[in-house]
Amino acid sequence: RRQTADGRRQTAMGGAPTRPTLPASASTDSLLSLRSRSPLQRRCGCLDHFRFSKASAQTSPLVERLAGQKCRGQPRRIRYSRFVAEAEAAVPSSVAKQIRLDVHRSFASLPRSHSGRWGWPPDEDEHAQQARSDELFRILIASEFRATTRLNEELEASSVESTQAQDKFAATPSSSSGANRASVGSDASSHVQSVYVQGCSLLAAMCLGFAMGKEQEAFWLLQHLLEDVLGSDFFGSSPPLLGYHGDCAAVALLVASEAPNVAQMLGPRRLAEVTSALASRCLLSGFVGFMADGPMLALWEQLLEGHLRHPAYPRFTLLRWLVGLLRHLETQVAFIAGQARPEELVPLLFKSAQQAALALPNDWQPSIQALGEARLQELRQLSWDASQAHLRSYKAREIQESHAKKV
Repeated sequence: RRQTADGRRQTAMGGAPTRPTLPASASTDSLLSLRSRSPLQRRCGCLDHFRFSKASAQTSPLVERLAGQKCRGQPRRIRYSRFVAEAEAAVPSSVAKQIRLDVHRSFASLPRSHSGRWGWPPDEDEHAQQARSDELFRILIASEFRATTRLNEELEASSVESTQAQDKFAATPSSSSGANRASVGSDASSHVQSVYVQGCSLLAAMCLGFAMGKEQEAFWLLQHLLEDVLGSDFFGSSPPLLGYHGDCAAVALLVASEAPNVAQMLGPRRLAEVTSALASRCLLSGFVGFMADGPMLALWEQLLEGHLRHPAYPRFTLLRWLVGLLRHLETQVAFIAGQARPEELVPLLFKSAQQAALALPNDWQPSIQALGEARLQELRQLSWDASQAHLRSYKAREIQESHAKKV
């Protein structure tokens, strides 16, 4: 701007305008990289030009919209490069080591590249493959840092509110609960070290594929998935996977109503065991590596818009596809239930479900009719109630274990 102003002044004085010049340090490569930014990178202040991959494929409008909305909803000071820089120092080394191990295992489970829909330019050599692994690692540690920071800020705010409420209560003449106040404050202010779950690496890798290998778009798409679709309780840290445990109960109820023959053949106890085994593999990883490419990509496109499709229960897409798969397996369930010994039933059904899921045609969709808003709210409430029951059980076990250590 100063150079342009100088040029205008020189023109006004009768001289030839000076052409703005670039710093000597600016290279041709850096100019090309600036021009190669995606529309989202150019529009969104949160997407600083930090370690962009060399992916040239254009991201889909869906990803542009979802990642862009998530990015633009952040304060201007929130940048991906800041998360990465601070995460490298703040994330515990044990967590970073586990993330690095999961990254190397994740790529083998991903779908094949589908032009214009999912994937990234072919990795021509080992250096390109390592760069892709490094991108996924940075996305995951930045996400871990963001999640733990947000959770600890919420815990600190909760601790302050709890202390203020207890102080107000203690000020009343009838109050004598100082010990209770101390216990509440200490529990609320406990510091969370990590919220990372191994399935997150597969979720992040899928987001990187939908972003066509663009690192920062993939990060913000992952944040949209974790925060706006799955919700903070799904991978909750205290206790772990609180929302997931609630969803397991919702899946069992949904099977009973949408696939009654399967529920009748298995019975309540076996149904709970089968749905729990399948949910632990499918829900936590978004079915990655468990289902054929075509249906899995369709599932993910629906899942990413879960907040719009099912506002009352944004992650319902995962439950719908799992129940639809069990309904699809009705014949196999009848055969295995009639032939297998009780102790072999669950592993045999799990194996049969995976084989059937990997053999699904590209256009397969679950034959589960759309549920009304009231029914979705009912399922969401059931999931919430089940998660709270799990929380109470978890806290009771913690108290028992703490008491046993003291004794």
